[in-house]
Amino acid sequence: MNGVSSDDERKAYTDLAASVTSLLGECRVVRHWSAHDHEAPFGRNLFMVAGFAGWGMTKSVVASAIIAEAVEGRAHPAADAVSPSRVPGVDEMGALARENVTVGREFVEGHLTSRRGKAHEDSVAGGTCTHLGCETKWNTAEGTVDCPCHGSRYDRHGEVIYGPASKDIEGSS
Repeated sequence: MNGVSSDDERKAYTDLAASVTSLLGECRVVRHWSAHDHEAPFGRNLFMVAGFAGWGMTKSVVASAIIAEAVEGRAHPAADAVSPSRVPGVDEMGALARENVTVGREFVEGHLTSRRGKAHEDSVAGGTCTHLGCETKWNTAEGTVDCPCHGSRYDRHGEVIYGPASKDIEGSS
């Protein structure tokens, strides 16, 4: 979205629809979603992809090609480059460091904020994640309370939708 920053995620969906319409003509939005990660038990012949970081439409195509080759018993040329067991190269260390600085900043700001424990405007859930105490943010488009540090998500009543948080937000005022 060209660096658009907004606390109201609905604007991102509106901007995306306008962009598609300007490029391809009139369109009708049937569905939209964000940050819906699903967990599955690991086992034999189970393939899983994750960590698209906003690039799901592109990276999922590559992931599906890698998985299709693996199912057929062949190695895809990009498989080693995206393997979770690979050792990061020097050029990847900068991105890794920047991401961790962002998480660290959110963590510190969450512990210093005046919002600690106070409910969001459209929610009875408080402003503190039960995972590591980062300040949560109200996600208007999804109607959820989201943690920017590690991606925990709560419903408007403070019940965990998915973690890493495993404890509901309680005692919100």
